[in-house]
Amino acid sequence: MEVVKAFLEQFDIQHEWYNHEPVFTVEEAKKTRANIKGLHCKNLFLRNQKGNKHFLVIFPADLPVDMKALAPKIGINRISFASAQRLDKYLKVKPGAVSIFGLLHDQEQAVELYLHQDILQADTVTFHPNDNAATVALSQEAFRKVLEYQGRSYQVVE
Repeated sequence: MEVVKAFLEQFDIQHEWYNHEPVFTVEEAKKTRANIKGLHCKNLFLRNQKGNKHFLVIFPADLPVDMKALAPKIGINRISFASAQRLDKYLKVKPGAVSIFGLLHDQEQAVELYLHQDILQADTVTFHPNDNAATVALSQEAFRKVLEYQGRSYQVVE
């Protein structure tokens, strides 16, 4: 969390910070997010079949994701969830804490970023700050600054 706090302060990115009990699933998060305004995000850390490509795919939390339909949208045949070891290697987070802020640790930009179109249209989006015991709410302007200051390009998925 300290890396995320430092990043937000360094670039003067406006945000709201909420501490809460740790949550590990979207279902658990529904209880905590009741008092947090914004589009809550589901962050999937995926890999291709060979394990030589990695993807962070961000969807609205309540939107079901069809993995078979998603694979061709990101240009591969088959995708699966990456292991906890890969999560640690690339994003330095544990399962349940994956978010856009994990990319702060991906200095080589080995992880490709995909955003659902709704993420880019919401007034406010929320993410864990690399720890599932807190949530950060960002305006759309602040979210775009996060991407810009990380030097991240991304693709949009429907």
